[in-house]
Amino acid sequence: MELYEKIEQLADVLNRDACELNEGTKLDDIGWDSMGMLSVIALAKQNGKTIPGAQIRAFTTVGDILKAAF
Repeated sequence: MELYEKIEQLADVLNRDACELNEGTKLDDIGWDSMGMLSVIALAKQNGKTIPGAQIRAFTTVGDILKAAF
């Protein structure tokens, strides 16, 4: 899967526009909250991955999510 496809999927679950996101986007800048965390956990599960709660709370950028969820 290409990077842009991963970002599009992530944008969908976070209810954001994909053009707003890149690997360096800070999660604080896009309103990262508990609903976003749950959505990312579900996305990771769809991709056969598991993200522990402590790990997801430590994420600071979109790149952190992409590495863990895909």
